[in-house]
Amino acid sequence: MKNLLLVFVLLYSCGVQKNSHQEKTDVVDSVLISFLEEVFDKDQTMRVELDTIRAEHGNNSEVEKNHWKKIQLQDSLNFKAVDSIVSKYGWLGVDLIGKKANSALFLVIQHSKPQYQNNYILILKKAFEEGKINPYDYALFYDRVTLRETEKQLYGSQVGMNHLTEKFFLFPISNVQKIDSLRGTVGLDSIKFYLSSFDIEWNPEQYEKELPELIEYLNSRKK
Repeated sequence: MKNLLLVFVLLYSCGVQKNSHQEKTDVVDSVLISFLEEVFDKDQTMRVELDTIRAEHGNNSEVEKNHWKKIQLQDSLNFKAVDSIVSKYGWLGVDLIGKKANSALFLVIQHSKPQYQNNYILILKKAFEEGKINPYDYALFYDRVTLRETEKQLYGSQVGMNHLTEKFFLFPISNVQKIDSLRGTVGLDSIKFYLSSFDIEWNPEQYEKELPELIEYLNSRKK
C-alpha cells in the first residue's frame, strides 16, 4: 500500500500532461516501472499459490475460497492504480516501460471486473494497432469480452474443459471457415497448431456439426 501511495503522489504532483512521455522525469519513470513490475509479481504469485492450495486441500476448499478473496481484493487495488496510470499516460508500450511492466497493465485489466473490461476494449484495440500490446494478449482479451457479450469468440483463444468427459473443447467461434485468416491478423498460429497443445484435433466440418450441442452444454452450465 505504501508503494501504491508513493506512485500516486509522484504521478499527480509532477504536472505531466497525458501522453507527454518525453517530459516525465527519470524518478517518475523508475518508480512507475518498479511499481508495475511489483503489480505483475503480486498478480502472478497469488494465482500460482492456488496450485499448492488445491494440491494440499483439494478443489473448492475453504482455504481456496479465502485465498480467492485475497486475490480479488488485490485485483481491485491493482485496477484502481492501473486505471489511474492509463487515464493519465495512455497505454504504455514495451519501449517505454519494458515487457514485464507492460504485461502488468494487461494482466490487471484482464483480471478486472466485466464492466471494467468492457470499458477497456477500445483502449486495448488502439494499443494493439499501435503495437503497444502483445497481439496474443489482445486476442485473448477481445475473445473473453466478446464471448461473454455475444457467446462467441473471434480468434479462437478460449478453451475450456468438459468436466463430464474431462476433455478440452474450443468455445464457440463466430467464423469457423475463416478462423485461421482472422488469427493471422493478430499474428497467431493456426487454430490446428494451437489446439494440438490441448489434445484437440481440429476438424472444421465436425466442429460446425457439433456446435449446437456445445452451445446447449454451455447454456446448461449457466443454470
